[in-house]
Amino acid sequence: MIFYSLQPKDISCPGWLTFLDEVSKVLIIGGDGTLHHTIQHLINKPVEINLVPAGTANDFARWVGLFLNPLKSLDQLENGKTIKYDTISANGRHVVSGGGFGLGFLVADNANRLKKSHKWTLLMKLTGDKIYSLLLVWHSIFARNNTCSFRITDNEDVRDYISHACVFTNQASIGKNIVVAPGTKATDGLFHFLLFKNPSCQSVLYSLLKIKMGLSSKDRYQCRQEVNKISIYYNKRVPAFGDGEVIPESEHWDLCCHKGALNMRVPEKFNGL
Repeated sequence: MIFYSLQPKDISCPGWLTFLDEVSKVLIIGGDGTLHHTIQHLINKPVEINLVPAGTANDFARWVGLFLNPLKSLDQLENGKTIKYDTISANGRHVVSGGGFGLGFLVADNANRLKKSHKWTLLMKLTGDKIYSLLLVWHSIFARNNTCSFRITDNEDVRDYISHACVFTNQASIGKNIVVAPGTKATDGLFHFLLFKNPSCQSVLYSLLKIKMGLSSKDRYQCRQEVNKISIYYNKRVPAFGDGEVIPESEHWDLCCHKGALNMRVPEKFNGL
């Protein structure tokens, strides 16, 4: 068994990759970012993945019902079960919880910069995972206009949009039980795609407040669908984020669900809903 308590950049070193080919189980100590970097080397491999949440962002852990206390989560994993878990690939980069474009990328990118800067260490310790909400509000109110025109193709369906934000996710809730994709499963070979058609970033923030209050169905700016794959063509090169990590920019994005790509250890009560 391998214990990961490394920085994400260290996970790709040759020594660790060699070990990954020789083990049956991996224990990851970290948050969504560490999990994200590790799974890139475990897609469709017979390796059981155990996550002990210990990061700033712990959306995956919350979603499957893991306690954020390391000792309690270890007990849950020991008495849990191993399931086939889907991933979403974004131009070949696998994402386990969710990601997106536009406003969400700005938040994730800024949060990562703050985490890496010693200048903001105290702020990160004081705010914890609340830093994402604070940055979301800041970018929604003060950030410059960052709309993008793009075309979406889904099988034979072609649509043109202008948007400030898009989200793709493999789980129904993020954060502290904020339901962004009702009914979405992590084991059915589909993922949830949410497009915000709001006229401004401030309006996107208002839509997110509606989501938090459970009023998504009353928001005319939200466009949703469950898909296996989707292609997005932007009018310029744009970056994305996945599991809170930055994915290099591109004009063309192919999103695809990979059914049962990971062997995830989860609490016994988790049913994928």
